[in-house]
Amino acid sequence: MVQMLFERAIEQQKDFYMCFINYTKAFHKDKHEELFQLLLGLDMDVKDIRLLQNLYWEQTACMKINSETCE
Repeated sequence: MVQMLFERAIEQQKDFYMCFINYTKAFHKDKHEELFQLLLGLDMDVKDIRLLQNLYWEQTACMKINSETCE
């Protein structure tokens, strides 16, 4: 997904910035809706914002041990 965002920035001749954040303690406190509204205000492409939303909303995780997966 990062590569897609980077390629889109090149196509649109826009700057591309990346920030890595450790969300282990603060993830549940984030106000994602406000973040995405802010990005809209910065003239970020709606398709790119949707891509980011898909990264953070409705995430699930699973572990696989010896060919068996957890719920």
